[in-house]
Amino acid sequence: MELMRIGLVSYRCENRNIEFNMSQIERALMASKGNVDLLCFGEAFLQGFDSLCWDYEADKEIAVELTSETMNRLQTWTAKYGISMVVGYIERDREKL
Repeated sequence: MELMRIGLVSYRCENRNIEFNMSQIERALMASKGNVDLLCFGEAFLQGFDSLCWDYEADKEIAVELTSETMNRLQTWTAKYGISMVVGYIERDREKL
């Protein structure tokens, strides 16, 4: 029986800076390639834990849809690096957060 190797990532993330946080995700994937099967990132890691300002119009802009380019990049990286991942994020589903 083969055991699943799980990694917990505690890299810095920046509030409301998805591109920086995506770079951190890819950095962790590159560093972990061949060593883990699953990487786990923290709650709301993609946008930053304190990214909501509780103004719906502003928060709706930072939220990410499942069909977004950001999610597509994450899916592509799982195949490229051979690592599954759990990434906390704020989701937008049409007009709902």
